[in-house]
Amino acid sequence: MTSARRLALALKLLLFLVGAGTFALLVARTGPGPLWERLRGMGWGFALFLLPSCGIYALDCVGWRLCFLDPPPVGLGRLFLVRMAGESLNQTLPAASMGGEPLKALLLRRFGLPAPVGLASAIVARTGITIAHALFVLSGIAAAVFAGGERRELGPTLLGIAAVTALGSGLLYGFYRSQNYGLGRLLGLVLGKVRLGHSTFLAHRESVERFDEAVRAIWRARRRRLVVAGALFYLSWCLEALELGVFVHLLGLGLTAPTVFAVAALASAAKAAGVLIPGSLGAQEGGYVFLFAAYGLDQVAGMGFSLVRRARELLWIAVGLCVLGAFGLRGGPRRSVDLPAPSSPESLSSAPQEAA
Repeated sequence: MTSARRLALALKLLLFLVGAGTFALLVARTGPGPLWERLRGMGWGFALFLLPSCGIYALDCVGWRLCFLDPPPVGLGRLFLVRMAGESLNQTLPAASMGGEPLKALLLRRFGLPAPVGLASAIVARTGITIAHALFVLSGIAAAVFAGGERRELGPTLLGIAAVTALGSGLLYGFYRSQNYGLGRLLGLVLGKVRLGHSTFLAHRESVERFDEAVRAIWRARRRRLVVAGALFYLSWCLEALELGVFVHLLGLGLTAPTVFAVAALASAAKAAGVLIPGSLGAQEGGYVFLFAAYGLDQVAGMGFSLVRRARELLWIAVGLCVLGAFGLRGGPRRSVDLPAPSSPESLSSAPQEAA
């Protein structure tokens, strides 16, 4: 193992320990007993709590389907399963929610879709989801001002989140521009400069070029569909507020709808800030505890919601890993598809396609 890999592994371990320590500290301060008593109040309502997450994953899947240059040779149900398998890695790996995208492309190869085309759609969809998240956070800031403008202690927090969101939006725009320039092309330039893995890159240069052309073709030729996909991604983020609303209703916490929306959006920003920690462990919990306290609720309620949300996330991660295991037992691709040269958007269509 090289020194760079050892350093990266040590950094990941350190971040995980920091997150785990923060999580343990919050649980200890809250007290397991009060937490359990509060969560018991949900009863069978936990099943109702799971419904918004079903909508979240369904909307994201439909949005992803709109991010293909042509309809993929796989039904919406199987596409949903492929997405679940990829997201199980996105939610556990400290890879800025991008670790599962190559896996989605590899799984789609089993249904005849060339990996560069599948990966291109996944990258474009991830970009749309991130743009929608930025809009969701900004909407949450507006809701916080409307719902709790008298809470002055939130002022610095809102300004900080707005500043970080603005900075992130600038970086996101740069990521979009780099997709139009060519992510693979940029990677090749970087590897050529550092002389690290450049020979491996050259061995896969043709696939990389096809990936770059596929990404550019999607942004160029599917703008209206991408707008619709973006709207679906934004709606899926809004369902996180519905999830919090269900929790608030089941426990009778008495928060208004704008406040619920604000807490959900701002807490999602806190979770995003901990993206390098596996599962944003500690960052998500701290965000909910702080925001619940800012709106006059005790930290037991904030930590309780975070734990229920963790249970929901673990459930979906388990489903995704089971799907991944099932795909892994099926062997190789059903059929191979030759990918034409990237001369035009039409040439990137995968053979045989479904009707739109």
